[in-house]
Amino acid sequence: MISSPPYSGGKRVSEILSKQMGYELIDDELMETSAKNYKVPVEKFKTALRRAPSLFGMSQEEILKYTAYFQATLISTLTRGNIIYHGAVGHMLISGVSHVLKAYIVANVNDRASRKVADEGIDEKKALKEIQKEDKEHKKRIKTLFNTDDSNPVLYDIVLNIGQITLEDAAKIIQDTSENRRFQPMTYSEQCMKNLELSCRVRAQLINIDSSIIVRAEYGELTINTKAVEKDKEKRIAAIREALKDFEGVKKVEINVAEDFFGQVSTILR
Repeated sequence: MISSPPYSGGKRVSEILSKQMGYELIDDELMETSAKNYKVPVEKFKTALRRAPSLFGMSQEEILKYTAYFQATLISTLTRGNIIYHGAVGHMLISGVSHVLKAYIVANVNDRASRKVADEGIDEKKALKEIQKEDKEHKKRIKTLFNTDDSNPVLYDIVLNIGQITLEDAAKIIQDTSENRRFQPMTYSEQCMKNLELSCRVRAQLINIDSSIIVRAEYGELTINTKAVEKDKEKRIAAIREALKDFEGVKKVEINVAEDFFGQVSTILR
């Protein structure tokens, strides 16, 4: 997986790497796939994944819903193997799978502005201002969705600054790193991917029941954590079991329902 701020060269590095390795390259077109899978307008994904939250914009629950849909589509796609993904927030949606290499491409903001000028034909001052605005909105969006800063190098296996090295150099470094035995699929890491894929599909299935639902999958067995007010606990369990009836890959379901204290207070005050 390759991530980068706009105009840092990440897209071009991904294209070079795809050609070098013969891997399928997937980018934000995956939003269209997700829109078809879940029968919602693609604009919903663009709003949820690309725009900073605002008072009059998409609600937090909607953002979580479309992010869950996109995550399920992304992880299911990655299970095919031999894929390079460069696009919206993908690096934040997969963890615990050792054979998935995460690379982050960065560049000097003035170099990024120069690329924007070349692409769009605008003056450099305007390009720089727009990039700084995009970066600010991106940080706000990532903070809201994941409570972190995705420029933190700890989140990646490799970080490359496109300054002294060429885009081709960067692609070669990433390829060489990906061929290290530590990033080769093994029985355990492949099972981790299967577990993650199932948990994401299930969470997407249940997201309309509880936008903060937590799903963990292991060899087809699910542990689901949700919240409900006391009087609705049995109803919540029944709704989850009905939604997962005959769901592909599910062998067993354990549901834990915690007390929703805020919901309880809200009910009392009505």
